[in-house]
Amino acid sequence: PSASQPRAFPQPSPPLHLCTLQTLLLYAMFGFDPVKVKANLKMAIQRFKLHKNKLVNMVKRDKKVIADLLANGKEGLARIKVEGVIRSDMHIEAFELLELYCELVMARAEMIARDKTIPSDALEAVCTLIFAAPMAECEELMEVRKQFGKKYGKEFVEDVAKNLTHVNDRVVHKLSIEAPPLPLVIGYLKSIASDHKVDWAPSDEDDALIADGVGGTSNVIQGDPPDMPQGTVWPPVRANEDMPAMPAMPPMPGPPPTQPSGPFAPFQDPAPFFPPQGFSGQGPEFPEAPGRPAGAAAQGEPQEQGDVPDFDELTKRFENLKKRKP
Repeated sequence: PSASQPRAFPQPSPPLHLCTLQTLLLYAMFGFDPVKVKANLKMAIQRFKLHKNKLVNMVKRDKKVIADLLANGKEGLARIKVEGVIRSDMHIEAFELLELYCELVMARAEMIARDKTIPSDALEAVCTLIFAAPMAECEELMEVRKQFGKKYGKEFVEDVAKNLTHVNDRVVHKLSIEAPPLPLVIGYLKSIASDHKVDWAPSDEDDALIADGVGGTSNVIQGDPPDMPQGTVWPPVRANEDMPAMPAMPPMPGPPPTQPSGPFAPFQDPAPFFPPQGFSGQGPEFPEAPGRPAGAAAQGEPQEQGDVPDFDELTKRFENLKKRKP
């Protein structure tokens, strides 16, 4: 090269950390980013701990208020307040479960990014986090849900949120907004009154309703509610004793069966045959065939076993065969 032209040098390859940065940028723009998922899950765990501490302090304060209401005879307000305490306790338990699921997904983040399908041991954790993200008041969990939507598609996320596919039943129950049943409310009031040394007992009407299974929500409680097996229906269905029993309805007649036509039509029995009057069932009598002389055999009929022809007869047969023209 001339003195006026600069000397050309080979371009060095980009350093490894720049390649990794480019890969992370592509992940963040177009696909599932395991690094971002792990970072958001760590922040979600910290947020859940803050929520738990806040709810624990609020529950302690509300229990004192409920005890004062019971002591002052304001039982109606106490019942309304105690429903909020029950819901806060359920949210605390739900946050503890979500923390465990966050840690499990963090441990499986690389495997989730590598495989096309969700690992079997992380399927329930992924689906539960997708379901709980809108109700947990956690922005980081919503970002994790968006990452799962990039990985598995929006249809999968919508199916999990709508049909509760592979979602933990306990989390569904703890995050529900349904009113607690009457026995649980009375149990909380008894416990609060006992802890704060308040002389309070449920009324006879409440005891009768609890004994009869009346009062409270009539939904199927999912998960493991206190002192109730999974799938318990509260309250149990009671038959009205004053109402007469409804008669059983007869089954509705269905359409007549249609017979297929064509070559695959089933065989149908012909009409029954009725013999004419005076028919005895015996056919006409025919004369017997003329007899055959004893010892004679019909032409072409094989002889009986044991009648071997003699030598002369065999010789005649052999001569007759020779005389035949080919």
